[in-house]
Amino acid sequence: QSSNNHQFAMWSCNPAFYVRRAWDKTHSNWGKASLVLFYVFIWFGIIKCFYGVIDPTFMGQLSCYSAGASELEEKLILTLGRGVCLFSLAFLIYADKGGVHSWNVGSVTFFIVIWCCVVKVSLIDKMDQDLFDRCIGSLWYFILITPIWIMFAFLFIVIDERIGVNLGSPGERQPLNV
Repeated sequence: QSSNNHQFAMWSCNPAFYVRRAWDKTHSNWGKASLVLFYVFIWFGIIKCFYGVIDPTFMGQLSCYSAGASELEEKLILTLGRGVCLFSLAFLIYADKGGVHSWNVGSVTFFIVIWCCVVKVSLIDKMDQDLFDRCIGSLWYFILITPIWIMFAFLFIVIDERIGVNLGSPGERQPLNV
């Protein structure tokens, strides 16, 4: 009975439990690479969004966008920034609970790519040149690096799952000790 309670406590509170379990279930180094890429992406995002809800100006992006705005516009930008961080935080926690599987990493990839396209079309393409020049560093990180990072995680987990289809169970993959 106490071991079940201990296991439940680890399951519900300890993210290392998920990582260790997922690490053991990978079929190749591709899966391990995907696991590292995915969980680093998810947990950096969770930490960034958590702090973004508390103080949306902590990374400088919203301060850059609100430079020269009226007081009302600045409050609106900060409110929208908090809202984006809050919804992103919820999505990333949900994705974290889904684990490293092609359907979960694929859905995260899909939504990140869609979000980056929306930001590009609705924000970057409509920016004044002055604002574009001041804020482009943080935007290019988001628009370019983020989708590439998560696409690699998706590609690697698909390769790992395809390798795993042909390998059998973990016990069958162990060499025979004769």
